[in-house]
Amino acid sequence: MAISFHSVQTRLLAAFAAVIVITLATSAAGLFAFSSSRNALDAIVEETAPRAAAAQRLEAASGALTGELAAFSRSRDTIDQQVSASRLDTLMGEARAAIDSLRQAGLSAANADALTEALNGVGSAVNEASGPVSAKLEAVSARESAMRGVLRQRAAVSEMLEAALDETSDEGVIETLLRSSMAVNLVAARFAELSTADSAGEVSEIQDEYYYAADDLSINMAILGDVATQELRDAIDTLLAYAEGDQGMFNLRLTELEMIDETEMLVEDARIMDAALAEIVTQTRDSALADQAEASQGGLNAMAFGSTLMWVFAVLSVAVGGAVGYFYVSRNLLTRLTRIARAMKDLAKGDLGQEIEDNDKDEIGEMAKAVAVFRQNAIERQRLEQESEAERLAREARAKRIEELVAQFDDVSRRALDAVGNAAEEMESAATALDHSSRSAGETTARVNASGGRAAENVDTVAAAAEEMTGSIAEIAQQISRSTEIAQDAANRVQQTNTDVAQLDEAAARIGDIVNLIEGIAEQTNLLALNATIEAARAGEAGKGFAVVASEVKTLAEQTANATKSISDQISGIQGATGKTVSAIENIGEVISEMNNISAAIAAAMEEQRAAASEITRAAHEAASGTREVAESIGQVDAAAAETGQCAAQVNSASHALNTESSGLRKAVGEFLASVRAA
Repeated sequence: MAISFHSVQTRLLAAFAAVIVITLATSAAGLFAFSSSRNALDAIVEETAPRAAAAQRLEAASGALTGELAAFSRSRDTIDQQVSASRLDTLMGEARAAIDSLRQAGLSAANADALTEALNGVGSAVNEASGPVSAKLEAVSARESAMRGVLRQRAAVSEMLEAALDETSDEGVIETLLRSSMAVNLVAARFAELSTADSAGEVSEIQDEYYYAADDLSINMAILGDVATQELRDAIDTLLAYAEGDQGMFNLRLTELEMIDETEMLVEDARIMDAALAEIVTQTRDSALADQAEASQGGLNAMAFGSTLMWVFAVLSVAVGGAVGYFYVSRNLLTRLTRIARAMKDLAKGDLGQEIEDNDKDEIGEMAKAVAVFRQNAIERQRLEQESEAERLAREARAKRIEELVAQFDDVSRRALDAVGNAAEEMESAATALDHSSRSAGETTARVNASGGRAAENVDTVAAAAEEMTGSIAEIAQQISRSTEIAQDAANRVQQTNTDVAQLDEAAARIGDIVNLIEGIAEQTNLLALNATIEAARAGEAGKGFAVVASEVKTLAEQTANATKSISDQISGIQGATGKTVSAIENIGEVISEMNNISAAIAAAMEEQRAAASEITRAAHEAASGTREVAESIGQVDAAAAETGQCAAQVNSASHALNTESSGLRKAVGEFLASVRAA
């Protein structure tokens, strides 16, 4: 079979072959780019990425070591120390494992050895700090144990002092026992305050305050003499013994602070070594990340080159395909096929005016010649159909004209006859309704005439009653005005009473201020008497007379305080009663004011009713005159209604005759049109 270059099939196959060749070239460029990228990714996965990951793990372990060192130095007990030490061992193990991973990932031996040496230095510093931390925890444990003993001993001493207070009534002894109890509490407070001391100087200050409280306690015991039992003295000696010796609480706190300082120094050394380790780790991580970035960039460059080749071949493929599609398929094949398809559609619709010109020797040219033959045959068939259609249309036009004339006459005659019939029926209905209305009007005028007489009599009665109601309303208005004046006078009296009670409340308040002043003076006198009693007890025999005077002054101050308390209670009762009285008077004033408002409203309403009653009287007189005029007009309406009834009977008879004639005319027209349609 010979190949013809005029054939559409040959040309399309050649175009598709060119596109396939370019597509294969594009695929080859993509395979080259993917191969280069895979080599770069293999380098990242097998070398640079593991080294970067190991460096990041080592950096994380180093950062955690810094925080854990601080936690190790702040261990509160042995359990915290063990947990922190275990965590440090774990982090050291993770760091060593990360260094081993770096060696396996290609890290140089020198860098790996430097990392190992720095990590070992951190471990040594941690081991050296374990001793001071343990010593600090032992001192803390001993001090806390001693503090628990102090609290127990303080409770025992306090119970003994309270028992002694219950057994004595001597004021001097009571004062000394109270001072002793205060001194015991101060001693215990100084022991407890040691936990807040952060330096040896603060411990020394607390110790000085402790000795002051201990001396005060010893002096009070000496003042008590035989009142203080031996058991109480032994208990106090036991309490004070917690401050003495190497295991005393002050020395234990000093040892604790010393160990804390030593631990912080060792931990600081470990931090310095950890910082050096972190610097090396950072350099290692940056180097690994740089290698990883370089390998990644190489892969990206290879992918970019392959992508560029793919774009070049893709653009070339699009250009070739576009040229074939536009210049050959679209502008040649599709244009010619579209022209033939449009011509065939026009032939199918009956449009034979368009000629087809296509002289090419391919398959589309042969199709154009066949369509031209179809067009000539359609033109001949159309001419024959047009001649037959013209004859049929002429016959139908004549028949349609006759039918239109008959329908027009039928419509006009029907509308005219319907209008006449409707008018006759409406006249007949109107006449009947008019007759009924005239009869009803006659009956109604009779009833209205009778009712008018009765209405005139009733209106006269209403006028008389309205005049009597006007007089009653005037009397009620006078009584309401009098009640309003009485309510206003009561409101004024309530206001004056309220003012008097308020002045009484102010006087009671001033008396309360004076009582408060007397109470303050009594309290100051009582305090002075108490201090005088204490000073007399310290003076011994020389102050006994002064103590008696102070006791009398204290008794007088207490009596004064009791008296002023009673007066204050009475004043408070007076103020409470005064406040209730003021509230009650205010409520009464509000009620009277409300009554006054109601009276004013009633007076206004009575005035309105009086005006309304006057208006009712005037309207009643006018209504009586109107009813008489209505009665005179009713007779005239009755005569007119009778005349209207006669006219309605005449109209009814004429409309009935007209309706009969229109029915006969409608029947005659219908018979005429039926005969025309049948002709």
